Amino acid sequence: MIPDRNVKEFCKDYARLFKALANPIRLEIICQLLCSEELCVKDLTEALGRKQANISQHLAILRNLGVVDFTRRENTVCYHFKDSRLRALLEGFIPDQMEREQIKASRAVSKSGASPKEPVIDLPGSGVLTATTASARTEEVLPALEGVV
Repeated sequence: MIPDRNVKEFCKDYARLFKALANPIRLEIICQLLCSEELCVKDLTEALGRKQANISQHLAILRNLGVVDFTRRENTVCYHFKDSRLRALLEGFIPDQMEREQIKASRAVSKSGASPKEPVIDLPGSGVLTATTASARTEEVLPALEGVV
C-alpha cells in the first residue's frame, strides 16, 4: 500500500532511487557492498579499477539518496548500507552464494594486479538484474522499500 503522501511525490522519490541504482558503476558498488559488511573507498577503487575521485562521486550520490552511509577512521572512509531493509531487497537480485563468491573473487583478482577492466559480474547474462526482471518484480519492490526513501 502506498503511504498517505501524494502518489506523484512517492513515485518521484522511488524513480530517483531506481535511476541511481541503474548506473552500472553504482550497481557494481552495490554488488561489492552486498558481499561485505563494509568496504573502504580504497577497496572499491581497486575492485572496480576506477579512480578514487570517480568512486567517491558515485558513493556521494548513493549517500545523498540514503542508500549508504560511511564511517571515517583517520584518513580512511568506509561505506556500508544505511538501511538493512534496502540491503535485504537488493540481495534478492544476487540470489545465490555462488554469484556473491564470484564478486568477492573478482575483488581478489583486482588486488592481485589482473586487468581492472574485467567485469565484476555480468548482469545481463547472469539474470541478476535486467529490465525484464526489474519490471516483473515491481509489485514486490515498492512495498519492501516503503519508508526507506
